[in-house]
Amino acid sequence: MTGMRYGDYLEEAVFKPLGMCDTGFFVPEEKQHRLADCYRSTGQGDMKPFTGDTLFVSYRMQGRPAFESGGAGLVSTIDDYSRFAQMLLNGGELDGRRILKKRTVEFLTSGDLTPRQNQKLWDLFGLTGFTYSHLMRQMRGNGSYTGLTRGREYGWDSWTGCYFTNIPEENRCMLLLEQKAETGTTPMIRKIRNVWLADE
Repeated sequence: MTGMRYGDYLEEAVFKPLGMCDTGFFVPEEKQHRLADCYRSTGQGDMKPFTGDTLFVSYRMQGRPAFESGGAGLVSTIDDYSRFAQMLLNGGELDGRRILKKRTVEFLTSGDLTPRQNQKLWDLFGLTGFTYSHLMRQMRGNGSYTGLTRGREYGWDSWTGCYFTNIPEENRCMLLLEQKAETGTTPMIRKIRNVWLADE
């Protein structure tokens, strides 16, 4: 136990050491003009701005939330996110600074849901071939995924379409930020994945 708020601990133990200066649970007033809008499909072929609050996250993220979630609520930039993803790809270190032990990264990128849980994941989100455990999406390479994949890739796909995947065996990382509510892994992401993975 550190006695610190979760956001403060992340700032001191992860964000500052990695140089992630634009990541946190809220957006200060002086950075509000940089916060990208989020959109939601109308169901009629177009989109409109999404201004609601969801997953304990308030629209515009102007003040520090009472609840700082370990699974939702951080705001960041693609530059910051790429440093975090590269740290994981490196086994827990970046630029000579160790953030996580190698075995911690191995823990975060291992494990399985039960067969019944996996089936629900596949049925609800179309992620056939993947499992989730220890807060990471993981490919198990069982032949059931219909797109291209390599090795035991892992990553995360967020509610607003911020998608990342790492392929440790090839030292490859993919980041794609859509800013679209209720997104996860979209058909567009699947197509981009196939193009990216077909490029050897």
